[in-house]
This record gives sequence, structure tokens and C-alpha cells, in this order.
Amino acid sequence: MMTKSMKFLMLMLTLVVSVAGHAQKVNGEQTEINGLYYNLDYFDFKKNSRIFGEAEVTDGEKKYSGDVVIPATVTYGKDYKVARISMYAFYSCPDLNSVTIPNSVTSIGHGAFSGCWNLTSVTVPNSITNIEEAAFSLCTSLTSITIPNTITSIEKATFFACQGFKSITIPNSVTSIKMQAFSACSALTSVTIPNSVTSLGEMAFDCCSGLKFVSIPESLTDFDENVFDRCDSLITVVNLSKTPQNIPDGTFSKYGTLHVLPGCKAAYEAADVWKNFTIVEDANQPAEVIAVNDLIAAIGKVENTEESKAKITAARSAYDALTKEQQALVKNFNALVDAENAYKQFETTGIASVETKDSNKDGKYIENGNIVIVKNGKKYNINGQAE
Repeated sequence: MMTKSMKFLMLMLTLVVSVAGHAQKVNGEQTEINGLYYNLDYFDFKKNSRIFGEAEVTDGEKKYSGDVVIPATVTYGKDYKVARISMYAFYSCPDLNSVTIPNSVTSIGHGAFSGCWNLTSVTVPNSITNIEEAAFSLCTSLTSITIPNTITSIEKATFFACQGFKSITIPNSVTSIKMQAFSACSALTSVTIPNSVTSLGEMAFDCCSGLKFVSIPESLTDFDENVFDRCDSLITVVNLSKTPQNIPDGTFSKYGTLHVLPGCKAAYEAADVWKNFTIVEDANQPAEVIAVNDLIAAIGKVENTEESKAKITAARSAYDALTKEQQALVKNFNALVDAENAYKQFETTGIASVETKDSNKDGKYIENGNIVIVKNGKKYNINGQAE
């Protein structure tokens, strides 16, 4: 039986092998016009016919570089509408920085931009109705992309290992997210799946190591295996379905807090896999507020470490990004303030760690912004004086 690690490596190998053979031309001789290569009157294999009067951008003898602007039409004896970016057209162009795609283009082919490691910007118009498998895989410098609302399916490995993605907006037109579509997007921190998506493919978000927040819509009923496996930073899952979905073991590798709608907690506590979460009935709250509450709760013990500092900073940044109305809904804001005050005192006190809640047990705690030491049931200030 193939393990998830083997599947991950097999996909990597498949991408490398498939693109390695891309140099064999499938439409005959390419025509260079103003630095770009085209197939004129190209053959559409899906339609099994030649498309006269149209052109597709393809690869050529020279690698593309810099900032590329694809024209809507090209002239070579006559005018051709540029309607497609062919498979592997820009594959492994290490010096390519940006690409602007015109409204005339309707399709982006398999692996079209795969392995463009320094690509930072792509303009994708709403004319695009089809983005094929692995189109942007291994674009490690791409920090964001706009998926047009004409796309109905995010195909296999479309954004595989886009390690610069910090967020992604999935439009309401999308109904399925297929195998490893966003796998290994290690900088991705938040995903809201719209209420149009009905299925998630195997390992769709696997190995998104920075992912902290996921919102699952009521429409989503079909989970394949290991969808959120190896998402080791996952803190918050919001599930808007009143009925727990039947999901396979291994869908999650970490169980944080699951937020469900009021009245649904008992059903989730009785459901396989979902019962492993800490379940709270507040999914009717704004998702941004839920995320901040969980980020503050995840601070836990405040320590004089970079990890502790990063948790406090992340919680504060998320809180500050809320509207005033949303901030008023954050239940544990005082715990964030206490954690910030505790961390500030480390430089002068040398104390290694404190808890951010009151306690009668021996230890070091933060109360009203001050460090309190509890020993044998008695409280002392930082100077050792009994209260």
C-alpha cells in the first residue's frame, strides 16, 4: 500500500518526468513574433480539431525572462487571436518575473508555468475558463494569484508547492478542489472554502505547514483521504455544516478547536474523527473573531523564546486587523494583554516563563499585568515580598 509520503514523492517525480519530455513539439513548427513563440492555427486535442484563426503561446528555442506581456492578437500574414497558453509554454523559466495575460486567452495548459521559481506576479483575466493540472506548480516565489470566477474546478497539483502563498481566495464558482491542488503551500495561513465546493480531493491541502485557520462550508460533503494531513500549525477549524461529514481517518493530523453551529456539538462529539477536536458552539460568530480567540488561546505559557514572541505577535496582528465591532466580540483580549506585558518583563526580570491565568498552584503567573510568584499557597511579587 502506498503511503502518503510515497504519494507526495510520486507527484514530484511525475511533475519532473512529464515536463522533462515537453520539448517534443505537438503542433509542428513554432513561429516567433516579437520575442514570443506561437502555434498558429493550433490543434486542440480535446476538441480533436484544428482551430483556424487562433494562436496559442508555446515554448521555443529561448527561455522567457523578465516581464512578459502577452498580446491579444498577433499578425503573421494575417491576424490571429491569442486564445490559449499551451502546455509547458513557460515551464522552468528561472528568469521570468511576471506575466500579463490578455482577455483573449481562455485556457492555460498543463504545467504552463511549472517550475518558474522567480515568478512573482501573474495577471489572470476573467476570460480564463480552464486552468489545467500543475499549471502553477513549483512557482515558489508567487505570493498570490487571483483565481477568476469563471473557474469551476481547481485541478490536480495546480498550485502544488507555491510556497510563497500566504492567503488564497477561492471564488464561488469553484465546485471541486482536486488532488494536491494546494499541497505543500507552506506559507499559507488561512483558507476559507466557499459554499459552492462539494468535494476535496486527496491531500488537497496536505503539508501546508503554516496553515492555522480553515473554514468548511455546508456544501462540502465529500472528503478524500489526508486532505489536511501534515498541517501541523492548524489551530482553528470552522465547520458550518449542521450534520457532521463522514470523513476518513487521517483527514487531519492535528486536532485543535472545532467551531460548530449552536445545537450541533453533540452530533460532532459522536462523530468519528470530529470527536477528536475540542468542540465549541460558536460558528455563528464572524470567522475573523473566532480565529483571533483561538490565536490568543494558543499562546499558552508565555516563555522568553522566539516561538512565544511569534504567537503573541500573530495574535496581536490578527486582533488589530479586526473592525472595532469585531474586536468587541473577542472574549479573551485581556489574556493577550497579559501575555504582552509578561513578555516585556522578561528582559528585566530574567524569569523564563509565566502562565497567563490566575492559579493557586506553585508557579509564576501574570495578574493585572504583573508577575506573581505562588509558593506553598502564598503569593509573592517579583522582589520576593509576600502580598
